[in-house]
Amino acid sequence: MEPLRDTDGNGCQSGVSGFGVSDPQRWVKQIMAHDDRLAVVLRRQQDRSAADSRDPLVRRLETELHTTRASLRTKLEELTQAREQLASLGDQLSVSRTEHTAFHDELEMVHAELDHVRHELGETQGDHAELVAVLSHELRNPLMIIGCGLEILGHAEPGGELAWRALEVLQRQHGYMSRMIEELLDISRISHGKIQLRRERLDLGELVRHTVEDHRDVFRAVGIALELAAAPGAISIHGDPTRLRQAVGNLLHNATKFTPRGGAVTVSVIADAASTQAILRVQDTGRGIDPEILPRVFEPFIQAEAAFDRGKGGLGLGLAVVRGVVEAHGGTATAASAGHDQGATFTLSFPLATR
Repeated sequence: MEPLRDTDGNGCQSGVSGFGVSDPQRWVKQIMAHDDRLAVVLRRQQDRSAADSRDPLVRRLETELHTTRASLRTKLEELTQAREQLASLGDQLSVSRTEHTAFHDELEMVHAELDHVRHELGETQGDHAELVAVLSHELRNPLMIIGCGLEILGHAEPGGELAWRALEVLQRQHGYMSRMIEELLDISRISHGKIQLRRERLDLGELVRHTVEDHRDVFRAVGIALELAAAPGAISIHGDPTRLRQAVGNLLHNATKFTPRGGAVTVSVIADAASTQAILRVQDTGRGIDPEILPRVFEPFIQAEAAFDRGKGGLGLGLAVVRGVVEAHGGTATAASAGHDQGATFTLSFPLATR
């Protein structure tokens, strides 16, 4: 019988041993060639006797074909796995690139936030330094006046006119320092959420009316007209009368500081049934508020250099106390101004009492 050869003209044994892992298509072609040649051999054997149908050549070819097919399947499985692993690695690489890009973006955001924090920290340190300077100035002036008053009392005739004038100065400066210290304490209580309210049902219109009358002499002394426009009838809210008088008084005090002589301040109180809010407004014809300062006007220690005259003094705590008191009552405090010399309007709102 003629030896079985592959497509390259080599013997079967050399053909099997020459299969390469890197060329599966060639393996398939050679397997097909073996199948064709095996079919020829089997036909030849069928023409012979049954005793010769399983001669050694047929057995060798079948064994060789089985081994080659098994090897081919193994190599094809390995190639398939390798391709799947390569695809998986490609997906992982794509995910890694996406994650790297996202991480890079997050890192840039962190750097930007750090720069912002550094900037704010620098501003805060500057604000603290300015606060210490302002506080020192505000405390030094009354202390100097008190020292002069005490010296005058030491040399003045007891009960004389000079002694009484010195006593009035001491009382006035004592009131100024007491007010400043109380505002500092209030800011501390508000910032720590420890402000205490003694709520009761009250008429906001009546409370504002009494507070305005208490300040009328002060307005008259500085030449500022003070008007009250209160809606008729009771405007009932639940609140702490002492704290509410403090808030209204701070707004009136602020108006006297930044409204020039000859100006006017109007206080109005209404009940807005649509919003179920009691609305209190204090409007002045004063120096106004710069648009850059307006959003921060209720913050502590804001001196509003662009809008207000620093010569008026103060630590900038009055409006911060107003907002703290109003928000503790569940209300809101807002400010509005058209700009320099256009006056300002402060609006406080409180929930109306429903029962």
